[in-house]
Amino acid sequence: MAQRRNELAERAVVILATSFVVMGGLGASTFLIVVNSSDPTRTLIYFAIGCVVVGILLWLLREPDPLAPRASVFTWFRRRNATIHHYKLKVRKSRSSSEPPQQPPTAERIRQISQEASGTWVPSKLPKKKRETDD
Repeated sequence: MAQRRNELAERAVVILATSFVVMGGLGASTFLIVVNSSDPTRTLIYFAIGCVVVGILLWLLREPDPLAPRASVFTWFRRRNATIHHYKLKVRKSRSSSEPPQQPPTAERIRQISQEASGTWVPSKLPKKKRETDD
């Protein structure tokens, strides 16, 4: 994607430089016509017609943009298709027994946890074999 941005930036710089040169040339030509012509309005009209004709020819003979999608000239007459959204419904699973309950533990549950070996926070530092023989 970065490569495409660089190409677009380079093209924009080329177009900007070209437009500055063309505008400067048009301004200089207009200035010379106004200063040196005996009938500047008639000459300016011919000059404007010539600029329009050259502009139309350049627009018709331009290279098509390879990055732009090909589309017909009349596509803007078409009515837009409605966007269809597809939704996939999912059934939510009920809570499993591995999830903690929504209520605090009872005294019986605390006694049961304390009797089980899995209720310690810190594991024993004794090796596993010695722990089994001690019980």
